[in-house]
Amino acid sequence: MSTSANSPSILEIPQEIKKSCGDKQVETTVDRIKIAKSIKEKQSNDLEKLAFKRKAEGEEKPAGRKEAKIMELDSPLITLPLPHIPLKSIMDVEVKLVYVDEEDVSYEFVESFTSTGIQPTCQEAEIVDPLHGPNFNFLPQIDKWLQVALKDASLCYRQKKYAVAAGQFRTALELCSKGAVLGKPFEASAEDIASVASFIETKLVICYLRMRKPDLALNHAHRSIVLNPAYFRNHLRQATVFRCLERYSEAARSAMIADYMFWLFGGSEQCISKLIKLYWQAMIEEAITRAESFSVMYTPFATKIRADKVEKVKEVFTKTHPAYVEYIYTDQGSFPACSGVMEKLQYASLLSRLQRVKEQSQVINQAMAELATIPYLRDISPQEAELLQSLMADAMDTLEGRRNDKERVWNAIQKVGRVEDFLYQLEDNFLKTKKLRNARRQKTKMKRLQTVQQS
Repeated sequence: MSTSANSPSILEIPQEIKKSCGDKQVETTVDRIKIAKSIKEKQSNDLEKLAFKRKAEGEEKPAGRKEAKIMELDSPLITLPLPHIPLKSIMDVEVKLVYVDEEDVSYEFVESFTSTGIQPTCQEAEIVDPLHGPNFNFLPQIDKWLQVALKDASLCYRQKKYAVAAGQFRTALELCSKGAVLGKPFEASAEDIASVASFIETKLVICYLRMRKPDLALNHAHRSIVLNPAYFRNHLRQATVFRCLERYSEAARSAMIADYMFWLFGGSEQCISKLIKLYWQAMIEEAITRAESFSVMYTPFATKIRADKVEKVKEVFTKTHPAYVEYIYTDQGSFPACSGVMEKLQYASLLSRLQRVKEQSQVINQAMAELATIPYLRDISPQEAELLQSLMADAMDTLEGRRNDKERVWNAIQKVGRVEDFLYQLEDNFLKTKKLRNARRQKTKMKRLQTVQQS
């Protein structure tokens, strides 16, 4: 437990990184919303073209075969036991996708621009898988001392000296906090600095996972997503941490987002997507069989889908995965952009009052990771974007110990909710009183009529 002695460096983001990245968090969030919107629009157009092509091909097929398929779908289904995915398959996915020893930093926004044919600048840098992505000469150069520290840490990791490697990566994080991030620090953008910091955070995640200390890996997993939410491996590593902590529904959600991010940013290798989906399915299976209840997860759609199409998708899914029939829930209604995150932040305020600092830090970091991911998962209105920025800024301030906890956005919203509840209660009481008053009047009137009739 020697690593727990370094708890300040583990639980806290270095102050200078906060200053360089945190102060520009609102602007970065706005940029991410714009980039995510443009990418989703492109993917939507591609999907429409693909759907038209499939429709044209479908019309050429014999009608008899099509009718036979419909008959099959209408036939009653037998509820089957959940398919058991062996632990070895889960571990294989983690070896291939989670514990990859990446050597190059994955800069933000690169792939999204290259896929659309736009030449990006260093300030507009997203994920590039170092194993498959092209080598861009325009990417910023890492500071030479930081590069040495990362090289030493990676060498220790390959030699399976994970505790030493974790210490070296923490040293690298400290160098970042002192401004030693890029070769030209005064020309570096917040996005580039965040990308380097995210790279180091994710290295710490796999070190602590190798050391079988997922509790120490958890905050680093959350922060890697806050700093670079569009890189699919960050979400998959978070899923692995949740799995090790037996938080299976959260692991399933992280795996789902990992697959969506892989697709959204032009991932083309089907084998990688299949591995992520297998992991996702395994985590859902664990959540269903082990947890008493778990939160609803949704699959984002790039285009609006009609009710009849929803039913058709549901029928196809039912035929393909009959064991999951009773767990399917489809709803076209939209959830608020920050739904679920607000409750986490309010819970963090409660933990603060109880002086449970470590738990509060984990909850806030997780909430910030979810806030950073929201613009990629769904379209958000200007009002929702403003709320998202306010929540992110207040969450950063809370981690840094700035301002009173009572001034937070989520506490203000909670107060508004309490006022609304109070008003509803007053209204209910008024209606009940009015009903009772009318009943008494009616009763008095009846008595008077009876008295008149008797006299």
